[in-house]
Parts: sequence; structure tokens; C-alpha cells
Amino acid sequence: IHIQIEGEKNYSKAAVIITDITGKKVFNEVYGKERDIVIYNPHFAPGSYFIQVVIDKNVKTEHLIRTE
Repeated sequence: IHIQIEGEKNYSKAAVIITDITGKKVFNEVYGKERDIVIYNPHFAPGSYFIQVVIDKNVKTEHLIRTE
């Protein structure tokens, strides 16, 4: 999974939270000022997930469907 952070210029950390369709957290990690975040080899079963990127008080949510 590759996440690019654009627009936010002055932030100290970014949190990435991935939940399954039931709302259970399957991934939760805090990063520094990285603009590119790569999550290697996530062991998620095929299904529907939500990825949240939290920077300060701003939250961006995307839907991910894993097929394999």
C-alpha cells in the first residue's frame, strides 16, 4: 500500500489506521514527516477495508478492496 501526503506542509506526525468492514483495527502506525508512506506486505485477507490517514485534526478516509 502506497500513501502520498500532499497539501499538508507543517505537521509533526501522520497516523495510518486500517480497519476491516466491521471496524476492527488491523493496522495502526504513526509516522514522522514522511510524504510517502509504504506499507509492505500487509497480511490482510481478501475483503473490504478502510484506510484513514490522520494529520493533526484532519482525517482522510479511503476504501480499499483486496482481491488476493
